[in-house]
Amino acid sequence: MSLTSKELINGFKKSYYRTKDAKNSEEILEVYYSLFETLNWVVAIDYKLCAEKNDNKWFSKLGSDGDYINALRFARNRTYHQWFTIFKLDRNDTFPAIFPMLLSTWKWCPLSDIPSERGQKEDPNDEKLYVKLLANRPVKDALVIIDKIFSIT
Repeated sequence: MSLTSKELINGFKKSYYRTKDAKNSEEILEVYYSLFETLNWVVAIDYKLCAEKNDNKWFSKLGSDGDYINALRFARNRTYHQWFTIFKLDRNDTFPAIFPMLLSTWKWCPLSDIPSERGQKEDPNDEKLYVKLLANRPVKDALVIIDKIFSIT
């Protein structure tokens, strides 16, 4: 059975909402599981849209939000889908805070902390996008943009 891009996007959204719930959990593995699932939905949807649109840069028409797809592709390729190596729990959030207040945030690792195990040639532009859009920033911020992209796709 082959799923349509709309069905895949629905899977992403369900997983994304579970991720938003899991971030409130003190169970680190629960958060990892939900982030892993959500990011893999992003990969599956990206592949599907590339095939459906016959365009590897389908997101380029979305302006700067589309750059998040390239940044996530870089992250995926750099870690060879080992998402757990690319984000960290930052327990040093600062005030002022929005309530209900969480004192920890899942953030993308800085580029220097991400091993390049595959030795493949990486696009320097995608690396720059990772640093600009993801590195040291909350994972949830990128997922908000991705959710927005998939809502209009």
